[in-house]
Amino acid sequence: MLPDTSPQTAESPFDPYKPPSSPVEDLEPLQGRLLLVKADRSARLVARIVDAIVNVTPLLLLMGSGVILGHSRDARLVGNLLVLGLSLTIVVLNLRWLYTAGQSIGKRLVGIAILRSDGSRVTLRRLILLRSGVLLILSLVPFAGTVIALLNPLFIFRRDHKCIHDHIADTFVVEVGHQDLQVDVDMDGPVVRTWRRAWW
Repeated sequence: MLPDTSPQTAESPFDPYKPPSSPVEDLEPLQGRLLLVKADRSARLVARIVDAIVNVTPLLLLMGSGVILGHSRDARLVGNLLVLGLSLTIVVLNLRWLYTAGQSIGKRLVGIAILRSDGSRVTLRRLILLRSGVLLILSLVPFAGTVIALLNPLFIFRRDHKCIHDHIADTFVVEVGHQDLQVDVDMDGPVVRTWRRAWW
């Protein structure tokens, strides 16, 4: 006798091994939705160290130019021009990458970037005036400036990974890899509009 292969009806006993027969609509993937990942503390530390080395390099070259090029008037002139050219290059690169990608030289090498807390791009004015300028002014205040300067980096060990300057400027640092990204914000959150791989 052949087994009964007719489909189960509503009165048929429940079969726990039978796959669901109700239609399931395919879920449309979120195109371009960005999952913002906070930058690791060690990555931010490495970026800060790189920036410090880059920024102090012209001064070190200026101090050593006399030994390298000699102490003649022409040698000093050449050394000063080289140091000036290097300093301007560092400033231009930092300003350009901060404006276009929210990255200093160190952050770009490490693959992290500064964004607004809502995921939007941070403006250069906000970076200079709020993220850097406020603490610079506060650092000039006797005693209070020293306390703030000591507390600022310690704030990164909080759960939100934000330093004091991040709270002032409403920013945070995220992992972006070695790419530039343009992020727009809609009602559902940050959305990646364009990705482009470029060094300059």
